[in-house]
Amino acid sequence: MKSDNIPEAITQGIVTMASFSGKPEIAVVVSMLSPMIKDVSREMYERVLSGLQMLRVNEVICQVIKKITHRLNNGEQLRTDPLITSDNGTMLKQILEGLLLNAMEEFENKKINSYSDLFTNICFDERVTFEQTIAIIRIIKELSYRQLCVIALAEQNDLRTDGWDIKFKSNTLLNQYADFFSEVLVLYNLRILQQADAGISLGMRRLSLSQFGASIAKQLDLSTIPVYDIKQVREYIHRINSL
Repeated sequence: MKSDNIPEAITQGIVTMASFSGKPEIAVVVSMLSPMIKDVSREMYERVLSGLQMLRVNEVICQVIKKITHRLNNGEQLRTDPLITSDNGTMLKQILEGLLLNAMEEFENKKINSYSDLFTNICFDERVTFEQTIAIIRIIKELSYRQLCVIALAEQNDLRTDGWDIKFKSNTLLNQYADFFSEVLVLYNLRILQQADAGISLGMRRLSLSQFGASIAKQLDLSTIPVYDIKQVREYIHRINSL
């Protein structure tokens, strides 16, 4: 697609955001953010993309513009630190490009929303550094939607995973849940989940969300994951503990 043929919905959304005038004190930052999104959009559309990749990129960019504009209209202020203001927003451009590259190859439709949530939250939260954001982008690329649901559940309650290492080793009936157990272990190895009790045990114990996991849950707005999807994860855990 030619660089001057950015989809109308995206172009119009950028114009709307750029013309936002409700908060004069952030007008300078918004005037930088709007062309930055357009620049990255143009760069993405110059690539050779399949139809599905194009749809995913469109979806993320449109969601980003919609969510940023909504939060501005609600009186929130964009961050004004170097992540946005330095070198014409180079760092933020890298973040957006990284997220769009992830979205291009993402085959789980339910994960797409998390990319736009992450970028939007980064635009408003000065506590999250560029380096932390890049780390989160790399991690969520490798996580499944079900793992995001596990994180969302752990944000609500500790996970009843006591003794799972022994159970899965000795009970062949649990083979049907080996994939789920593996996904939970990945979250533990990434230190997104941690042992809930004080100290460290050699055996599998009840797991809770770590501080790093809590940061991921917040930046991806995982509290908005549908209740039904979290319920399915809770049922997996119940079935495993019942065998």
